[in-house]
Amino acid sequence: MKVVCFVMKNQEPHHSPQPTQTRPLFFKFSCFYLLSILVLLLAILFSFTYTDYYKIQFLNATLSPESSHFHKLLGFLHSNPTTKQNPQPNPISKPPYCVLWMAPFLSGGGYSSEAWSYILALHENKKNPSFRMSIHQHGDLEILEFWEGLPREMKKLALELYQTECEMDDNTIVICHSEPGAWYPPLFQTLPCPPTGYENYRFIIGRTMFETDRLNTEHVRRCNQMDSVWVPTEFHVSTFIQSGVDSSKVVKIVQPVDVNFFDPVKYKPLDLASIGTLALGSTPLNSNPDNKFVFLSIFKWEYRKGWDVLLQAYLKEFSNVDGVALYLLTNPYHSDRDFCNKIVEFVEGSDLVKPVDGWAPIYVIDAHIPHVDLPRLYNAADAFVLPSRGEGWGRPIVEAMAMSLPVITTNWSGPTEYITEENSYPLSVDVLSEVSEGPFRGHKWAEPSVDKLQVLIRHVMSDCEEAKARGRRAREDMISRFSPEILYMKTRKSPSFRMSIHQHGDLEILEFWEGLPQEMKKLALELYQTECEMDDNTIVICHSEPGAWYPPLFQTLPCPPTGYENYRFIIGRTMFETDRLNPEHVRRCNQMDSVWVPTEFHVSTFIQSGVDSSKVVKIVQPVDVNFFDPVKYKPLDLASIGTLALGSTPLNSNPDNKFVFLSIFKWEYRKGWDVLLQAYLKEFSNVDGVALYLLTNPYHSDRDFCNKIVEFVEGSDLVKPVDGWAPIYVIDAHIPHVDLPRLYNAADAFVLPSRGEGWGRPIVEAMAMSLPVITTNWSGPTEYITEENSYPLSVDVLSEVSEGPFRGHKWAEPSVDKLQVLIRHVMSDREEAKARGRRAREDMISRFSPEIVAEIVTDRIHHILNKTA
Repeated sequence: MKVVCFVMKNQEPHHSPQPTQTRPLFFKFSCFYLLSILVLLLAILFSFTYTDYYKIQFLNATLSPESSHFHKLLGFLHSNPTTKQNPQPNPISKPPYCVLWMAPFLSGGGYSSEAWSYILALHENKKNPSFRMSIHQHGDLEILEFWEGLPREMKKLALELYQTECEMDDNTIVICHSEPGAWYPPLFQTLPCPPTGYENYRFIIGRTMFETDRLNTEHVRRCNQMDSVWVPTEFHVSTFIQSGVDSSKVVKIVQPVDVNFFDPVKYKPLDLASIGTLALGSTPLNSNPDNKFVFLSIFKWEYRKGWDVLLQAYLKEFSNVDGVALYLLTNPYHSDRDFCNKIVEFVEGSDLVKPVDGWAPIYVIDAHIPHVDLPRLYNAADAFVLPSRGEGWGRPIVEAMAMSLPVITTNWSGPTEYITEENSYPLSVDVLSEVSEGPFRGHKWAEPSVDKLQVLIRHVMSDCEEAKARGRRAREDMISRFSPEILYMKTRKSPSFRMSIHQHGDLEILEFWEGLPQEMKKLALELYQTECEMDDNTIVICHSEPGAWYPPLFQTLPCPPTGYENYRFIIGRTMFETDRLNPEHVRRCNQMDSVWVPTEFHVSTFIQSGVDSSKVVKIVQPVDVNFFDPVKYKPLDLASIGTLALGSTPLNSNPDNKFVFLSIFKWEYRKGWDVLLQAYLKEFSNVDGVALYLLTNPYHSDRDFCNKIVEFVEGSDLVKPVDGWAPIYVIDAHIPHVDLPRLYNAADAFVLPSRGEGWGRPIVEAMAMSLPVITTNWSGPTEYITEENSYPLSVDVLSEVSEGPFRGHKWAEPSVDKLQVLIRHVMSDREEAKARGRRAREDMISRFSPEIVAEIVTDRIHHILNKTA
């Protein structure tokens, strides 16, 4: 039972200081406080996905005489907010407040893509907005090719937002999304931001970053003119403050990563042979391009990006017989595009010695790669490498990580926010070098080591399995730390309630308590000692089967404790494993103010059974993906905990070569243990190199599971194979909760042909541990299993429950024959099985991590609080 207590706090008025001669700070800080927070939260939650590009002809769609798009575009390209003609109302332009977002929207590159991601987020989350939005090109040159490549929807949105008018007054917030030299007054030709100086606006935000160890004096001055400065990493927080930017103004807002768009399973690799021009080296006549290990690097051709370090390390470490290739996707930086010649000139002017076998090949990608094809480019590579001297964020790096590529990059500046020894290959930095020319002259940045880079590229190429594992971890980290949803949730305010917990609904098991981690025990005691009054400031959550609700049908603490009269709101959290509820449970559900169920299956069956549809709410169950994380644990020694129940272990067998199936369940008919035993013993024999381990608990029975298995087999029509039964082990030892991940890590696959599940906790735990899962495609698991992340066991027929409290209900009848096919397939195609296991973990992180579900629950409780105010 969970009791949620609300404390209603009076809001003290915000007393502003006396206004200065230059700005009304009261309006800028006090009145804008809530609005600026809303801008911040919505800006982080974005879904910038280029999945449906419409490649249209610019001349036909934009420049046609019949279209007004050309005139709008001309205005957008050369806009001035103070002179906009005939502004058109935006569909979301009713609120009085306006956000004027100025950025290089039409320029491509890092600032451009970042700004677009925020704009799309605000557009897609515009339910009851408290502000409208206007955008303007600012901070860089327009690139027509970039505009042409935008989807039609984005072009339409850009023109709509450009036509939205923001008055130059204290109802407008200005965001200057560019380098400070573009801010008012600009140091080069660009539309100034803010457009008319710093006097007329409610709040002005500078979004920027730097690639060196400091800011110059002018940029510090410009940052301090802003009301707030948003930077993407802790590195920038530190360097900005150390350089002299007011610490109260510096706020870290990391860049989100579009993990849905950059998803390796969605794309086929690009054909590199069709887009790469050989700049150096040659392709041996007898080489197989499919066997090459491909390094990819994406950068602007500037010294800061460390292309010289990359070329030296690659050409020193490899020759033409090493089976490697380096592909460079690069763009000019105040230079021409003759990159092949630049590479040759660099090599000829260096002290590099050509190997006897010839240079390892280097290719330059000449073709324009539309953004929509970038994932395919990453998918054509085996590793991504960028020994940069300094990065603001490192957009290609995080894109490569989201695509599960092993990444080698310099462990300095922006990338320190997200690279680790577990998810990448950080290139350590021993020394900083002084920038000798350009706008950063006198600053310092990293000087990557050619020798250390040689070691890393050789290691990644040689230990492909480790590299792939780090790439998979990289994607997991992008999902769990930088996906739009996660970043949004991390910025939410703490919930406005306290919480108390009480034991309810089942017997206490001391052994379970003893096996909990120390942190969980401490939290449980803290929450138990929290007091909730039995009054209308308290929400009660009865988390159990309805028979335990007030008045309980068996001996337990009733929930709600004193009946249904005294509380603000009462929630029943429950589930069922069959196709319906019995009438008594329906009646008890309808006594609740709301009934929370974990899956769409339950929403349907509860309503069909007679529960008031207005009360039924789906709240999925969280999966502790941080605890159930395969890289954190060594496998348990199964030989030390398993008792052989059937079959034997051949004397010449190597236990390390066995394929281990694991199943965890209560010993009850519903769990389908009979189906599992039949399929396993029919499909495999003692020479197949498999083993089945069962971790099970009694269900109204004794614990002699070994004898139960023997009795079942002897009473069945199973025929013992000539080579003997495939071995089945029962895990007799108690497995503490803290050791469960180690048990999953000792298995190769998880299998549970259940007849019905409320949720299926061991199933999602196994999926979080990257195990391929075989389970029945019915009831609770339909919420999370797919053909991509598991092996769903299809159901042809439902059978009627013949006894017990569910008598007359129906549940699935899993097919023994179909299960045989699946367990054989998983055991035979292990690479595919591992891939589905990896996808399973990704899905657990992106859909069911504690942060995501906590946000769902918190939002629901706040909804209840507002509804019952």
